[in-house]
Amino acid sequence: MVSFAIDGVVQTEYAYNWRGQQVIRRLTQTGQVIHSVYGPGGNRIAEFDEATGALIREYVWLGLMPVAVIEG
Repeated sequence: MVSFAIDGVVQTEYAYNWRGQQVIRRLTQTGQVIHSVYGPGGNRIAEFDEATGALIREYVWLGLMPVAVIEG
């Protein structure tokens, strides 16, 4: 999926790396760009704001099972 729209209005655009992982999410209404970081096992481990570099959220995994999301 390269974008998501509601009633024809694009809300979000996505970009992927060579592994098919979503690495960039652009929120078109606010202009915010979010970068995702993945661990060696392919699990998403963090998301950062492109403009500020601020950590948005971290993901905690137990093997292949997500067990927590830490925001802020």
